Amino acid sequence: MKITDRVYYVGVVDWKANHFHGFDIQGTSYNSYLILDDKKVIIDAVKKEYYPTFIENIAKIINPKKIDYIIVNHAEMDHSSSLEYLVKDTGAKVVLNKVTKEYLDKMYDTTDWHFMVVDSNETLDIGERTLKFIRTPMLHWTDNMVTYSSDGILYSNDAFGQHLATSERFADQIDGGGRSFYEAKDYFASIILPYRMFVGSVLEELSQYDINYICPAHGTVWRGDLIDDIIYKYALWSSDVPKNKAVILYGTMYQSTEKIAYALADGLVNAGVTVRILNTESPVNKIMNELMDARYVLIGSPTMNANIYPPVRNILSWLEDLKPIDKVGVAFGSYGWVECATGHIYETFKKLNYKIVDDECLKIQFIPSVEELRECREFGRKLGSTNNKN
Repeated sequence: MKITDRVYYVGVVDWKANHFHGFDIQGTSYNSYLILDDKKVIIDAVKKEYYPTFIENIAKIINPKKIDYIIVNHAEMDHSSSLEYLVKDTGAKVVLNKVTKEYLDKMYDTTDWHFMVVDSNETLDIGERTLKFIRTPMLHWTDNMVTYSSDGILYSNDAFGQHLATSERFADQIDGGGRSFYEAKDYFASIILPYRMFVGSVLEELSQYDINYICPAHGTVWRGDLIDDIIYKYALWSSDVPKNKAVILYGTMYQSTEKIAYALADGLVNAGVTVRILNTESPVNKIMNELMDARYVLIGSPTMNANIYPPVRNILSWLEDLKPIDKVGVAFGSYGWVECATGHIYETFKKLNYKIVDDECLKIQFIPSVEELRECREFGRKLGSTNNKN
């Protein structure tokens, strides 16, 4: 499929992918782009199991032997594991930065590969176009870079990507871009979030370029007004400025903790707070998507074996890894002969430097009574009302 004149999409849509790095997804794509100029260039590759389709896509447009350069923006195997075959079948020179080369040398047998090592702001003249390489370390590996083409195309690799399987190649072709924005936020929350402190400098660097298309390594291509929109979203998502929103996340065995969760939600809603209720069966990336821009994080767990409920512990581990910050943390739960779960939740809140709000009414023995649930509702109302006054 053409992106612009003499620029083609030659990647592969993975319709059956349902997990990526431990996150639940509904398909993805491994995007690669072919530039036809005086020099013929491939931007990024695909997972090795899709190499036969990948090389066939290229061959429909050009004899693979005529490819001069393969640009590798990032060494991770979802982009690079087919390189061994692609380099052999094309004989092309591999263009990459020194960190990417170090990684590829450890991952593959690169003895017979021909390399061109580049650094930030170095360029490659391929005819009518000039390609400029811009290092973007920690978005989301130390080796990441993007490639800017003088015809206004930014090949952004993981930045601005989405795990999205679709036959449409442009974001505006699906719900006016709504689906792509949702999946981009999901992707940011699960992949980019721990490194969001680096996003601002990257956006500042990119602001000096005229960008007509953003071509990521996963998902759909951004064009038109959606380019400014997705750049704005990245600035917003990386800013840690929360909405007046609460995420209530809980695990439950006999629905007691669930009852507390819904009582807290009632109180928060009555105070004008937007509420999202999720349980431990929700995909982690969906949890992080909602939690990323929330002011309040309320986590509930029953006590099990004088400890925290294991599915909740798993969520806490993800929180510590992905590090959403600047939240108000509330722990709640139910218990039998001894209450232990909320302490574990508070430990995670402390590691993330959350403002902790504690109340004994949120630790309920066995089944919550009507009066105890009323107290939970009142706690939620006060919590939300205090924020509104601030």
